[in-house]
Amino acid sequence: MRIRVTFAKMDLRSPRFPFSGVNAARGLICPMDKRIIYTLILSISISSLSFAVILQNPSFEEDFENDGVPDKWNIPESTKVKLVGKATDGKKAALFSDGYILASQNLDIKKPANQNIKLAVDAAGFDGARLGILIGYMHQRSDGSKKWINHRLLWNRKLGKDYKTIRLNHQISKEAIGTRVWIAFYRTNGKGSILLDNVRVVVGNLSSENQKTVNRLIRELNYLNQRYIAAERRIGKNEKIAQGIKKIAKLQKGCFLADNKSLQNLKSHIEKQLSVLSATLNR
Repeated sequence: MRIRVTFAKMDLRSPRFPFSGVNAARGLICPMDKRIIYTLILSISISSLSFAVILQNPSFEEDFENDGVPDKWNIPESTKVKLVGKATDGKKAALFSDGYILASQNLDIKKPANQNIKLAVDAAGFDGARLGILIGYMHQRSDGSKKWINHRLLWNRKLGKDYKTIRLNHQISKEAIGTRVWIAFYRTNGKGSILLDNVRVVVGNLSSENQKTVNRLIRELNYLNQRYIAAERRIGKNEKIAQGIKKIAKLQKGCFLADNKSLQNLKSHIEKQLSVLSATLNR
């Protein structure tokens, strides 16, 4: 059994409904059976508080109707998308070949004001495509009025044909109210195709001590990455070196998305991998 939810036609140019300038957003398919749902739940701890941020279908694996359109994302009818096998996480990625707004999703975040949001996404582009990423939420002004405002996390970024992990930070305004936080991906110049996969979102601020730990780990990973790149330039293409560079990139992403709860285990894992990867390079 499944439920199709269809949006009524409305003025979609309004920032309250930033999906499409022409047609209503695609209906959402909500499966009600026991199939595995690839839903990412990130548990976040901030001081003594703990809550979950849910990003649905973050790696574009779900396609209940098998029509090539990823479920759980708001995708305008005017946007052309299909699921392809060139993925960085799972077996599928989303390839957008037409459209301005590519995909968007709402996050439910309690008390978002002053919170820090980290977003990471693997992206590639073809034929001159450029990527934009917005985040939007409701603001309450000093005069008591409310206004929805979208903020640019990234705009008009040129993409290469190989995947790159884009990592972004945003400090939510102290004026933010409500629980809805909206993220959206754009093809800003209307050219070429964009490949997206493995979207990750973390909300929360690291303690000062944990931030120092993360800064140190990132510094050591960056230094090791430079050594691997230098070795590749010196001896040419090598499978072990290529695998090492991929592992370092994965560890860098884990560092970027660390939260207070997961950092201790992550720290031990990264330190072990630093030793292994360094030893591999010295052989």
